[in-house]
Amino acid sequence: MIDQPVHVINGSARITYDELRKLLKDLPKMTPEIKACDAYRKCTHDRAEGKVKHCYINDRRWRKYIDGGW
Repeated sequence: MIDQPVHVINGSARITYDELRKLLKDLPKMTPEIKACDAYRKCTHDRAEGKVKHCYINDRRWRKYIDGGW
C-alpha cells in the first residue's frame, strides 16, 4: 500500500487514486498556466540569443507573473 500521494520506485512514479482525481479536477485551471510558462521560457531563451527584446512586458499571458498579480 502506498502511504504517500506520489511514490517513486525505480524511476517510475505511482500516484494514489485520490491525488489523480485532484489533478484531473485542477487540470483545466493549470493548462493555461503551463502554456504561459512555456511561452515565457521561450521568450527568455530568444531574448538571450538577441532575437527579441522585452517580450515579457508585451505579452498578456505572463504579465501577471511579472507584476505580481498571481
